[in-house]
Amino acid sequence: MPQETAAWLSDPGAGISRVTLVGGEGAVPRAVQSELEGRAHAPEFVVPVRNAPVGKKVVVTVRTGVNTRTVRLYGGTTLLAEKSAAPYSTVSFGTVASPNDGEALRAVAVSSRGSTGESAMRLRRLAYPAATSIVVDKSDFRLYWVKNDVLVKAYPIAIGRPGMETPVAIWKIGAKYYTDPQSVYGPRKMRLFRRVVSGDSVRYVYTAYGIHGTNQPWVIGTKASHGCIRMYNKDVLELFPQVPLGTLVQTRE
Repeated sequence: MPQETAAWLSDPGAGISRVTLVGGEGAVPRAVQSELEGRAHAPEFVVPVRNAPVGKKVVVTVRTGVNTRTVRLYGGTTLLAEKSAAPYSTVSFGTVASPNDGEALRAVAVSSRGSTGESAMRLRRLAYPAATSIVVDKSDFRLYWVKNDVLVKAYPIAIGRPGMETPVAIWKIGAKYYTDPQSVYGPRKMRLFRRVVSGDSVRYVYTAYGIHGTNQPWVIGTKASHGCIRMYNKDVLELFPQVPLGTLVQTRE
């Protein structure tokens, strides 16, 4: 109810110009009192999701509250973007540079009177081998798809079983196949060619390893394969057309 009251006070057409609080100073939180007095409500981050990994760039969307006229986006102390915004609206900043390590992404709402409300979150930078690449993190059973330095999506996976572990290496997508949906590969497979370094020479060699679907979806999230990376069939169908031949892949512990 205090939020709605603050909204009515901020709306010239609402016909409400004054509110009396009954019950003493503790009747409502101080933050709500300040919003009743005209302070901008702190924006809420829609994306990125708190504690989720991000690339060197990140897509940012916030949702505003009462008394908002403008929203400013900062990476640490650096102003990244500024947009006009109405109260209770969704504001998209598009793709911006992720803050440096140790710095927070900050969204600051500004009211017509110049008062502010602020939200902040620290982001977890994902390390990856190229601006467009795939990272397979064996420790959390996730495949991360990065395109143009933006983390597009994280997919659950299965990895190699004990004794047939998925190697830790750098690879390249060297071939792509349409496979029998009923087979162990599911409907799609991407062949992994392994990086081999010899002195100043770097080459990628054919291997039996790949990223593919599965006819055993219940094993996703476990160590179950012969070393390949298994995905849900719906996920490999989504990822397959996005990944160009030559895309770098990193598998890591």
